[in-house]
Amino acid sequence: MRRRLDFVVIVDKQGIRYTQADPNLIGTRIPYAPGLDALRPGRTVTGRNEVGSHAAMRTFMPIRDSDGSVIGGVAVGVRVTGIGAEATEQRPVVLGVTAFAVSCVVRAVVRRACRDVRSWICSANARRPPPARPPRSCPPPVHGRHGPLDRRQSPESDSEPVFRKHRHSVRSSRFRATGRRFSWTMTAGDGRDDVVVVVDRMTVTRFSLEELDAVAWDGLETNLSPDPAADVSRALRRLALAGAEATEKDCDPLYCLVTMIEGQTPSAAAAALPFIIALAADPAMGARVSLIRILAIMRAPALAGENWTDAWALLADPDPAVRRAAILLTGDVPLLLERCRVETDPTVRLPLLLALGDAVAADPEDHGAEEARAVLAAALDGDDPVLWVAAVHASAKLDPELLVRQLDQLIEVFCDPALCPRFEETWHTPAYGGTLTRENLVRLTGFLLGHDPDAQLSFARRLVESAQRTGDTPLCREALDLAWRLLTERRSVEAALLPLAGGLLHHPDGAVRLRAVNILAALGPVSAPYADRLAALLDDPGADELLDGTVGEFARWALTRVGDLRALPGLIAQLRAQEEQDRSYAYDEPRRPEVKDVLIPLRAHADVLLPAVRETIRQGGARGGATRAFIEVLEAWGGDALPALPDLLPLLTDTWTSGHVIAVLRALGPAAASAEPALPTVRLLDSPYNHGVVARTSAHISADREAALRFFGDAVMAEEDSWCGSVGALAGFGLDAAPYADQVRLAMENSTHWPRLDAAVTLWSITGLAEPSRQVLEEFVLLIADGGDGFGFFRDALEALIRIGGISPAARVALLTAQQSDRRLSGDEGYSTILQDEELRALIERALAYDRTPRGEKQ
Repeated sequence: MRRRLDFVVIVDKQGIRYTQADPNLIGTRIPYAPGLDALRPGRTVTGRNEVGSHAAMRTFMPIRDSDGSVIGGVAVGVRVTGIGAEATEQRPVVLGVTAFAVSCVVRAVVRRACRDVRSWICSANARRPPPARPPRSCPPPVHGRHGPLDRRQSPESDSEPVFRKHRHSVRSSRFRATGRRFSWTMTAGDGRDDVVVVVDRMTVTRFSLEELDAVAWDGLETNLSPDPAADVSRALRRLALAGAEATEKDCDPLYCLVTMIEGQTPSAAAAALPFIIALAADPAMGARVSLIRILAIMRAPALAGENWTDAWALLADPDPAVRRAAILLTGDVPLLLERCRVETDPTVRLPLLLALGDAVAADPEDHGAEEARAVLAAALDGDDPVLWVAAVHASAKLDPELLVRQLDQLIEVFCDPALCPRFEETWHTPAYGGTLTRENLVRLTGFLLGHDPDAQLSFARRLVESAQRTGDTPLCREALDLAWRLLTERRSVEAALLPLAGGLLHHPDGAVRLRAVNILAALGPVSAPYADRLAALLDDPGADELLDGTVGEFARWALTRVGDLRALPGLIAQLRAQEEQDRSYAYDEPRRPEVKDVLIPLRAHADVLLPAVRETIRQGGARGGATRAFIEVLEAWGGDALPALPDLLPLLTDTWTSGHVIAVLRALGPAAASAEPALPTVRLLDSPYNHGVVARTSAHISADREAALRFFGDAVMAEEDSWCGSVGALAGFGLDAAPYADQVRLAMENSTHWPRLDAAVTLWSITGLAEPSRQVLEEFVLLIADGGDGFGFFRDALEALIRIGGISPAARVALLTAQQSDRRLSGDEGYSTILQDEELRALIERALAYDRTPRGEKQ
């Protein structure tokens, strides 16, 4: 009979697994009660028990130290189903004998194996570093009872030894440590009967597992309260036993349990620190870089008093990857300088230069700061262009104007295609574990130039022009992305980018054309000179696989922005298809604009577009991918959307669309009175915010205006939640609502944000008196001039001030300040910052123009 063991489990004297087929069980206690009971007095147990869903023959035998004390145990066995399958090839009478024979073989194997496993467990628990490992090609001799054991090569592997024994006695066995796994191979009798055990875990760490177990983990805290601190010990044990085969995934529990979260350093961190350092310092350990990153995240004032010496020593580790990662462990200028003096590997020297710049910038008065500046200056005079760029970036943290002075040479280096591979080979980022490409560094350099907007724009423009001449498409894309970011941040770049983008409309690369068309679309009416060229691109399928949309789709949007009617045919179909796609990923810029941002400005063409919009809503129904997006447009179109009312009423019965339809009804007001019979069918989500929504909507659209006024007036007098909109609803009744003025004034004086603004507008609407409403509204205007970001408040307040007429001198100064500002007046991101900035600047111009108009000409 030829049979391999089905399992082998080695445990310590507490029954904690050192080896297990399932790595997740390493570090946990075995559930085999007979074995645990026999382990304490040192007895051997052989018998049948259940292993998962299978019955097995198992032998559990103690492992003794040289003094005879029990230090652990080993359990091996085979499944009974396996025995039976092989025994069926023999005569039935063999069945019982086979089971007995297997148990005897297993027991004999275990007895001999225990002698070899004993030395491994003793070594694992030793409180001293293990001896240096000899090369794999020459494994150390292992001595058995009768001296050195013969070593032969296994037919299965050219690296694993075979140890032979006679049929009735074990003459030789071996359990040897390698850098990757334990291999224990035995051949029984005449070589036809063998038992092979391969254990794919080992201990390579420089700390004692007993010392790990001795820590009182139960009394410590972690950053994840549901997880006990003992999980830290378990994770460390698994890493130790994984040894060279440890992976980044094995480190994940430590990221979750002992790293800083929201500035808190848990007590388990200090206890785990020396063990993590020991793991990271062991040259035979896998995932060392991941462990070092964990140590870097653990750096905190609460751990400043701990011993980090062995961690800092990793700056001199033979492995360049470890040296790079170790840079994260210190911001100490002398330590970094010490390594800089001897480091010759450019992949390590580069992040050292960057770290040196950060360290000196953090503490310019450090006693090593002058020498650090000298090291950076020497790198600036070096002949390696990649290290030179790194020195420029590092020195720019100390002297921001250096980037501007070196701008010409930076552009020359970035425009040299031959240097592209060198950047990716050399520019390692220890914090993220990867390298940066030339394109990444163009983006980073653009950020560093942020203190000088003119230099920043010049950098982007010159890179685009150079890339266009040389056909360097990747550089052109990246430079256009930088130009786009500048356009979303500052108005002053518009004039420079208009001809630049216009000149790229026929670029051979679709991704470049897409970016160029997007810039022209965002620029709006000033792009009108390029309308014919944009119209020629309406069917252009060019795209960027990492971005959302095609050249043709952006070209159609650009035509709508310049008011070209060639954009209208097919527009609704395009937008519908866009919304029915899964766009959850579309966050990178450029990206296709939202439906409302395209169609709301086209209200003047509602009569042309509305039929297709209605057809889309009818076909899509309440759950159609584009339905809600088009309903938002109808709300903004107001009375021009009234013909679509019959298509909207069926959507009141679905919670997905009912709220959007109600918003349309309120926007239509009494013009939607015919919809009142459909209101009982409304289905809304069960939320406190939806209580009373149907009743308020009924009052909004009711043809009985007196009854509606009483409804909202009673709600205001009852001092109901001012966020529900009853105060704002009174504005539509004008002077008829004057009896409620005192209560509205009270609401204004005792609220903030939207309720205060809403009450101020209503108070003027129902009294006709500019004060005190104007004073309250100007509060929201003055905040923007002071750098505030309440642009939504600002818009509504400014619209109301324009209706009231006249602004105070302070408000005029604030509006002039905002008008002259180069920053975008928006809190959004991407293209929407440009759209909101346009809207608000148009309102500012109206307000200032009205204020300049002679009083007799004002309407």
